Amino acid sequence: MIFECESGEDAAMKNYKEALAKSLPSSVMQLVQKQFAGVQESHGVIRDMKHSLQAQS
Repeated sequence: MIFECESGEDAAMKNYKEALAKSLPSSVMQLVQKQFAGVQESHGVIRDMKHSLQAQS
């Protein structure tokens, strides 16, 4: 399940990076940047959980 979560986070990060590469109104850009920061944080948590599980095996 953790591996699937990480895969979903990878997909979300890719989509946010693509959105940030576009020309967006500043208010939208700020919102997308804030959300992207949250996705990056979540991805880090999921990645750490995965590594912890792998170390236990």
